[in-house]
Amino acid sequence: MRKYFILFTVFFMSLTSCNYFTKRKAADILTQLKTAVETKNRDAITNLYPAAAGVDSMNIGFDLDNLKYEMVNDTLVASDDAGHAFYFDTKSDTLCVVDSKGIFYFPAYRMKFAKGTGQYKEGLRDVELSKRMNDRAFDDYVLQKLRVKYANPISVGEFVVTQDIFYAMDTGEGYVPVTNHSDIAFRASDYEFRYKYTYYYAGMDNEETESRTLKGVDLEPGETGRMTMNFNGHGYPHSYVIKYHISDQTLMDAFTPNGNEYDEYLAANGGAYGGEGKAQLTGHKTFSGHIGKYSVKGTLDFTTGNAFTGKYGYHGKTDEEDIEGTLMADGQMVATESEDGEICGNYRGTLKGSQITGKFTNGKGQQFDFVWNIE
Repeated sequence: MRKYFILFTVFFMSLTSCNYFTKRKAADILTQLKTAVETKNRDAITNLYPAAAGVDSMNIGFDLDNLKYEMVNDTLVASDDAGHAFYFDTKSDTLCVVDSKGIFYFPAYRMKFAKGTGQYKEGLRDVELSKRMNDRAFDDYVLQKLRVKYANPISVGEFVVTQDIFYAMDTGEGYVPVTNHSDIAFRASDYEFRYKYTYYYAGMDNEETESRTLKGVDLEPGETGRMTMNFNGHGYPHSYVIKYHISDQTLMDAFTPNGNEYDEYLAANGGAYGGEGKAQLTGHKTFSGHIGKYSVKGTLDFTTGNAFTGKYGYHGKTDEEDIEGTLMADGQMVATESEDGEICGNYRGTLKGSQITGKFTNGKGQQFDFVWNIE
């Protein structure tokens, strides 16, 4: 009996000693980690906490003296009452931090977006949270849908004369009403009003047309503004077009999440982050098809995750318009078309096999069926 008692005592002391020295080593690692974060020593941070290599910043508000250590299976957990925690894998050859909670820091605007969309969930450890927060494909997914939703938010009315003319050389005045039929406000810098002005004179066979641009006016949701312009008996305005410069920040500021966007994104993406292993199309592709009654040809480049860029043209050309979009694992596709850096249309479609079909909406709000046959 005494023999077994001695063996048990030796085993218990050995186990206690092992845990004691492991905790001491873990405490020393956390001391070094806190110093490395304070001095912004990226190499030291990566050595002590490899999973933190791509993290922009870390929270150092934890108090080393208030950390409590406990073994959970093969994991040593150091935590405090404020919600900070560090996790060490004791089975690893080299003791280091493998995960944490409440340590990775993200800017307030990112956290607001993440909490609103369900990208952030209570209880997530930092490594999992970081994967979610750095899933730029999700940002693209949301932004592309917003760009499609708000691609043509301002409608243009007919010219209204406010000051008529009696003689050809008189100067008249009028305006074209522009109405914000969306649910978000637009600043004057978010768009331009472009039109053409044609001059003609009696007895002359030719006409001259020039392009003109007016700055936008602030428009609240549902508000109608006026684009004021002059005219005379030898000229008239026509061909009104809105050119948008809506920034991502404007869209994100106006975005009201329902709380399920991230789950919907994961479901559409086969449960994977950023399209990892789920992309239906990869690399450089060519396509042909039609938009309405017009034939088109183009190229698409699928680089990382769900995002793609491309070019296409009408009647055999392939480089007239730029395309930028997102193709999810379930086949949903949204994209915007731009010319000289200005968005002038949008696509919403579905990939089935090697064909994408759906609706194209141009800058005037007109819709057309489109078909892209991927080759």
